[in-house]
Amino acid sequence: MTKKKLQGLNVINSHSGKKKVYDTYMKTNPEMADMYLDFVSKHTGVQYIRWDKNKNRFI
Repeated sequence: MTKKKLQGLNVINSHSGKKKVYDTYMKTNPEMADMYLDFVSKHTGVQYIRWDKNKNRFI
């Protein structure tokens, strides 16, 4: 795992809501969990994350 992804994982683990979402994605759709981790790694300060169905990515 890259340094950037580890930083994103630390952000996820420090926030109860993000951790719950990430754990749910890990159980139901691991590919989506990886995309969620990538997004959080790039945007560590974002508060509200949602899925854009048209573009198939988090915004």
